[in-house]
Amino acid sequence: MAAQPLIRRGQRLPPTDRNSLLIQSNTLIFDIEGCGPWLGWSTGDVVTKKRRPVSGAPSSEQAASRRQTARGGLAMFLVGLGLAVGSLGYRWWDSSEADRLRVEGVQVPATLADRAGGSARGSGIDRIEVYYMYDGEQHHDWIPCAKLAACRSEPPQALTIWVDPSDPEHFVAENDRTDGSLFPLMSWSLVPVGVLFVIVGGLMLVLVRSDKRSQTHRPTDHKGR
Repeated sequence: MAAQPLIRRGQRLPPTDRNSLLIQSNTLIFDIEGCGPWLGWSTGDVVTKKRRPVSGAPSSEQAASRRQTARGGLAMFLVGLGLAVGSLGYRWWDSSEADRLRVEGVQVPATLADRAGGSARGSGIDRIEVYYMYDGEQHHDWIPCAKLAACRSEPPQALTIWVDPSDPEHFVAENDRTDGSLFPLMSWSLVPVGVLFVIVGGLMLVLVRSDKRSQTHRPTDHKGR
């Protein structure tokens, strides 16, 4: 049988075609042969039927928005977790290194040569520059000035440090501050910021999961089928 031409909705069939009826829906066309008289349809009539949208299926815009929210929540969660855990872990490592150098390090005299920062706004952490000699080589670095008696006077001042013999640039001063104590992860403010990011990111992920579950279990509309 020759292929039937496409018939638009509302178009009447030609009177010569009495053995074929085309039923057009929103997206499908059914070709039923010889059923017109048996079903009571007269030649030239076209029966249309609309598909009802499934209420439980999310639109592409909703799915895209949900994925974007999930990615943002996951990113905030991971960044916050990294900040909080990284800061606590680094502080623990720095404290352990200070204890180790007190026992295994070589005690050498040092000079507090300069001081910067302090209580002024935007000046940063109160810190000192330490110079010392080890094995005939001069080294220097900045450390926090916390709990150091020499900080009460203007430089230069003498202080004692313990140097790692395997790494002469690694030391701990008499105030238990190491050459790594000014690393950004030593800041206590990173811990609450990281926890806040974890909470916000976790809530975003929970909301996305809850919305997806409610959308999946929403009853399908069978009315009119």
